[in-house]
Amino acid sequence: MKSTASNQNKPHRLKTEEQPEKDSQSKLAGKLQVAMKLWNSIHEKSKILFTSGNEIKSVETPVWFVSEKFVCIYAGVILPISCIIDVVI
Repeated sequence: MKSTASNQNKPHRLKTEEQPEKDSQSKLAGKLQVAMKLWNSIHEKSKILFTSGNEIKSVETPVWFVSEKFVCIYAGVILPISCIIDVVI
């Protein structure tokens, strides 16, 4: 299969709808990492805003562990990252 030079030089671009979502996800992941480090180093709690059903809720809590898809907060409670709207540090 032969590829043309014009196809090789074109950069892959995300659709405009996908880019802001990816940026906000990476910012959220960064905030969660900072929140986890703050708890592990100086026991500083963070405020997490998240969706539960059709409601937006918030909780001020320690962030114990952050994985790729979940966040572990106090007493082993686990939140899916997909439900988290923002983290206030």
